[in-house]
Amino acid sequence: MLGKHSGYRIAFALLAFICLSVVVSDASQAIPVKGLYLGTFSVLQAWDDFGILSAEEPATKMSSNMPILQILDAEGKLVNLAQWDGTEPKVSANGKEWAIVLSATIGFKRFSFELRSSWTDKTKLNAGLIKLMISTLGEPADAAKYSFVLRFPGSGSWVSKDGKSAAVASIEGFKDSLAAYIALAPVDDSCTFKSKQMSKNDSSKVGKKLFYIDASSSYKKGEAPKQLIMGVYITKVIAWSYEPVLALSAAISSDKAEPDVRIFGTVDKQSASPGESLNYSYFLLNAGMDEATDLSVSIPIQEKTGLITSSITGDPGIARLMPSGKEIEVVQRGQNSGESDMSIKSIQWSPKGNLRPGETIRISFSISL
Repeated sequence: MLGKHSGYRIAFALLAFICLSVVVSDASQAIPVKGLYLGTFSVLQAWDDFGILSAEEPATKMSSNMPILQILDAEGKLVNLAQWDGTEPKVSANGKEWAIVLSATIGFKRFSFELRSSWTDKTKLNAGLIKLMISTLGEPADAAKYSFVLRFPGSGSWVSKDGKSAAVASIEGFKDSLAAYIALAPVDDSCTFKSKQMSKNDSSKVGKKLFYIDASSSYKKGEAPKQLIMGVYITKVIAWSYEPVLALSAAISSDKAEPDVRIFGTVDKQSASPGESLNYSYFLLNAGMDEATDLSVSIPIQEKTGLITSSITGDPGIARLMPSGKEIEVVQRGQNSGESDMSIKSIQWSPKGNLRPGETIRISFSISL
């Protein structure tokens, strides 16, 4: 996916000159509904552009049931699928929590599970934190005989080497060098993650590929049976690649509360002729679980080029033009044309306020050759 963006290769050369010093949003969830990804794959849609992938197509097109949770035996073979019958979800008064019941029959025994999603903005995370829990509504000892799999789909999926951190990209893909992701982390080590993909033909016989994360949970040997089967932490992130999202996922399940600021730069084209301009954007993302304060970034301006000062735009902050020290307030909209200043050697960017965990901010500007 990243290979489609020529600016990504350029960014590494640009970032070698950047010095970053760190002294130290609003999101919600929708009520889940049955829907389609890529017009082909059945999903339980929630959390904006994200949701849970149906384990398998319903038995009939007219069926309201939606297979969501895979149930596997001790050998890892699929024994059945826990389905949602489409009954209206139970929703809390503030709209931040919903719950549905999934059910399956194995042999002569009926199993029921509660899938509950609760969202809180009372965290330092920019987009808040979703806690997705699956619990058995029956005897825990019966559920302890099986393992369970839940799937999270997107246009890309990645997992850390230890399988305890995962990232999924929105089906929308990249927009202006950034994409929407969700970071996934296990609650109390209740599951591990694997990245997978599948293909399927739609009505026009065109094959479509879907990436997804398998969240797998099973009772450990010697562990006392309990109601909780699986728990997943979820937060939404806007980022330039999956790598800082995986870092944030690891930070969510870590006891460490510290900032982890990442930086990325893009340019709109690889080369330009004299008289033309290049447009640069730089992004900061906090992949740690504490706010970053007193941010200051030094961005060099290439020799023999002129900065178009009226083009500086981005999130609120101050751009100090060096070496003169002249200060310019960063605004939401800049001008792509205007006089250029060849005396400017660098921009000292000081964003206003703190950078929250999972938050991404930007500064953009143009230079003329």
